[in-house]
Amino acid sequence: KGFAGPRFSPDGRRLAMDIVDEAGGGPDVWTLDIAQRAWSRLTTDHISNRPIWTPDGRRIVYSSNADLWWVAADGSGRADSLLAAVGSRYPGTVTPDGRAVLFQDYGGTVNGIRALAFDSAPAARLVLAGAFNESAPALSPNGLWLAYQSDESGRMEVYVRPYPESGGRVPVSVQGGTEPAWSRDGRELYYRASDTMMVATVT
Repeated sequence: KGFAGPRFSPDGRRLAMDIVDEAGGGPDVWTLDIAQRAWSRLTTDHISNRPIWTPDGRRIVYSSNADLWWVAADGSGRADSLLAAVGSRYPGTVTPDGRAVLFQDYGGTVNGIRALAFDSAPAARLVLAGAFNESAPALSPNGLWLAYQSDESGRMEVYVRPYPESGGRVPVSVQGGTEPAWSRDGRELYYRASDTMMVATVT
């Protein structure tokens, strides 16, 4: 099997990821109870991936057929569509208050990083226009800083800017960087540089 995009639950007891079966077909979203070593399959359509948790650990937001969906993390109930339209959408981070998800949107009428409030779906607002390839949004634990990757310099680098207010961006990586992820205390920002894991201290 092929495993991708692992994400710890807020309590650290479970993992969500997408898995591609060797028998063929596309990815589905699964969870793993780490202590019990018990697997749970949340989707069966072979077109679902990139799961992320809501802060309360009760739901998982994911991309299915390049649209936004969410489902109860314990597998109860059915999955619900959040946003379906022309183009592709990939979730990156849920706000600390659990009210909205930030995601990458491209190939449609609006490109860039957008925010979708769960109580107003499917209406989304633009957070960062996709002048280049802005993607992989990750909010700091206090919700005040947005890390993301962009190829505006000619290669992918990691940047940070204020959120939700607009402001200047701060470059974090210097020789390429992708997939930013915050530490739980917000004091470190991890990212990948080719096949190396990097970390930047935040002050």
